[in-house]
Amino acid sequence: MVIGDDDHFASIRRKGITGTSVRPKLSRGSQPGFPDLVGYNAFTHAVRNYSAVTAACMATRQEVLEAVGGLDERLPIDYNDVDFCLKAIERGYRVVYTPHAELLHFEGSSIPRATQNPREVALFRERWALYLQCDPHYNPNLMRRSVDFSIDPEVANWPANG
Repeated sequence: MVIGDDDHFASIRRKGITGTSVRPKLSRGSQPGFPDLVGYNAFTHAVRNYSAVTAACMATRQEVLEAVGGLDERLPIDYNDVDFCLKAIERGYRVVYTPHAELLHFEGSSIPRATQNPREVALFRERWALYLQCDPHYNPNLMRRSVDFSIDPEVANWPANG
């Protein structure tokens, strides 16, 4: 997804679930200093399943929307898309990413704000604690708080400096 801003089209990204937060994951050209980054294993170039995608580029059938109860109105700004995707997975549906769709999105332009609503964060973290601990579509041996997909030496039982 191309994220637009005043400096033209700044980045392409997708949402991912890692660690204790839901945050954008790196993909093509989205990080200063990494202009050619194509994400972990070049997954930004492959059709594959994920735990979640952003609602800004989500397409779903009406029957799926109804089956999972739609978007939770208690999550009006943050996490409603990820919450929807995880509810869909729990009901046996798949969340499929395709690199063949290109969309333009002006992140935050319709709802400007400085911080997240703590109630939304708490509700999401409580509801999806298991997915936050272990995203089935993210390699458990990789760092959860790093944007470079480096090995987590503690989880991988590797020495910290080697």
